[in-house]
Amino acid sequence: MSSAVYGDAVAPIAANAPVAADAAGLYGWHIDADPVMLPPSPWTDVYGRTPNRAPGAPRFVSALVYLSPRWDAGWGAPTRLLDTPTGEELRVAPAPGRLLLMDQDITHSVSRPHAAAGERPRYSLVLKLVLHPPASGESAARVQLADPAWGEPAAVGSAALPT
Repeated sequence: MSSAVYGDAVAPIAANAPVAADAAGLYGWHIDADPVMLPPSPWTDVYGRTPNRAPGAPRFVSALVYLSPRWDAGWGAPTRLLDTPTGEELRVAPAPGRLLLMDQDITHSVSRPHAAAGERPRYSLVLKLVLHPPASGESAARVQLADPAWGEPAAVGSAALPT
């Protein structure tokens, strides 16, 4: 994703390597991007500022890959996801090769490892993607975020509340 979409303030790729010695609170809550808040650009000229997950609109998704070749559960450093309407927090534990797909407008935070991790950094790479809806007559299967064999995605926080 180029600056033509996000502007100069959002990089299309990010790397994280928190360590236990990092200052408490160093990694604050943030979103990667919200399509409603995009700066004026050729992108907004074509697609406008449509909310994420709006039917028929492009969907902004972050793909976070945990890169550490070894990570023990006792070392901590989860990615924290916050459901702002309810205050509910979900933690995704790092694991070698694990892929976390999340909408870019979800409030989240990096966590530093526990002291038990020693000086080991918890490496991750974040790719900021835009998934386009299928064109008229195309199959919706090409925009699925998960393999059906993995089971149904879990709705958390206010997304899990009845509408």
